[in-house]
Amino acid sequence: MQSLTLASPGTTGTDEISTEYPSLKLLYNPHTAEIFIQCTDMDALQDIRIFDATGKLTVYDKIAGNAVDVSRLSSGMYIAVLSTRQGRQIRQKVLIIR
Repeated sequence: MQSLTLASPGTTGTDEISTEYPSLKLLYNPHTAEIFIQCTDMDALQDIRIFDATGKLTVYDKIAGNAVDVSRLSSGMYIAVLSTRQGRQIRQKVLIIR
């Protein structure tokens, strides 16, 4: 099994989730207020949805490039859900620190 890794500046570690997409990373950059998606198979990814702690959808974006604007989000914990073209969903916690 490969793993999904999330790394955010200002945190002390990464969280891993089992997935079949090797070297998929979500990198939050507080200076540009963007989440960067790094993946060896970007064409397999379709969209990203980001939910707040109450389950409210806060961001929805088709994956056309490798960056997602999160400037309208306040500091806090969010859940990012990436959907693949094969119908799978990859979930990961995202910590936004301003």
